[in-house]
Amino acid sequence: MELKQIKSKHNSCKKDYKAWVKLKSQLGFGWDERGCPTALKKVLNDYFKANPDARKFRHEPLELKDLHH
Repeated sequence: MELKQIKSKHNSCKKDYKAWVKLKSQLGFGWDERGCPTALKKVLNDYFKANPDARKFRHEPLELKDLHH
């Protein structure tokens, strides 16, 4: 893997982690057994519309979240 690819992956992981932390800090959201957010459909739709970087976490939790500390 080239250095450019490694930097790109690192930046992508940082972006995902920031979006995940922001999502986890939302009041009123619940979390299912997989670690995905739960709330009223409209609330989730509004949140993900306003925060497109977090959309990927609607149905999948952050990958390897233990490594992001």
